[in-house]
Amino acid sequence: LPGRELAGYWARGRALALVSSTEGLPRAIIEAMLCGLPIIASRVGGIPEIVADGETGYLVAPGDVPALAEALRKLYRNPRIDAMGEQSRRFARAYFSTEAYVDGYRRLIAAALKPSSPTPVPQAEGRKTHAG
Repeated sequence: LPGRELAGYWARGRALALVSSTEGLPRAIIEAMLCGLPIIASRVGGIPEIVADGETGYLVAPGDVPALAEALRKLYRNPRIDAMGEQSRRFARAYFSTEAYVDGYRRLIAAALKPSSPTPVPQAEGRKTHAG
């Protein structure tokens, strides 16, 4: 789907549930967060690094269907569901927006271009090296 069309679908949603047994860092979660959706996801791969349990969504153990059902109930009964979605959006914008990527690359390039002096390697007293 084109990005704008996909964003339209995300905008009509109330939450994203992505329950997998394995994942890396799912782009779908980042896209949903950028659109202000709270997330319910498996506690696998890089997901716990971006979904704060109870703050931007809920994490469940992979394959734990009762925990998934409870997370869905908690989310939809939560009077702060919109605030949780907004917290998701703020987090995603801070770390995954175009501006965040550009800023990160600027800092990386600046650090790479910064002149550095060689750091001497300290040697323990009385220790012989292969050269000496």
